[in-house]
Amino acid sequence: MRGTISAIESIADVEKWHGTLQASGLGAGTVRNVHTVLTRALRDAVRHGVIARSVAGRDGETAPTYAPEEMKIIGKDELGDVVAKLRKHRICAEGMLALFCGLRAGEVLALRWDAVNLDDKLLHVRHTVLEIKGQALTTKDPKTKAGRRALTLPDVVVDVLRDLRRRGSSRGVLRSAWAGRKPMHCCFPAPPAGCGGPAPCRTSGGMRERPTSDFMI
Repeated sequence: MRGTISAIESIADVEKWHGTLQASGLGAGTVRNVHTVLTRALRDAVRHGVIARSVAGRDGETAPTYAPEEMKIIGKDELGDVVAKLRKHRICAEGMLALFCGLRAGEVLALRWDAVNLDDKLLHVRHTVLEIKGQALTTKDPKTKAGRRALTLPDVVVDVLRDLRRRGSSRGVLRSAWAGRKPMHCCFPAPPAGCGGPAPCRTSGGMRERPTSDFMI
């Protein structure tokens, strides 16, 4: 465990704990999330009479500031160049799904052919791929009902997926790199070369998921 909260008794201890977490490689956003959990725990402890005062939150040390990087939006005048580059890239299909359908990397890698209807130009997002520390990659349902959704596929994506399925059928089924997955059912039976699977965004519980931005072209 990165850092310990067993010895937190003062505001200075909380500040030191923040530093320990950040020094271990956690980003400011993750530290803020962890601080929120600590704040709620200490608030409940005060409410139940376990401690007299919380050293985190409104009455104590606040969470570190966090300024997320500004997202770069691809403009209409740039779209043609991006698509041209993707067509030459090993992750063309994955990139097209992220670019035109807004799928997260885990959703792309978990996509199965039974969730894709190329004739009706529809795609159903039903699963995502996760890496749990110390375990094989696995799939799970989206976190929220909104995560399970149906999307209309633009023609450019339909054409790319048709080609992907045709090439997959002609060269045989690739060996699946993920536990519990049936390769013949998966659009992407194994991670693309140089893309080891969903990684390095950390969440509580040891789960990590690769953001779409990690599909680099």
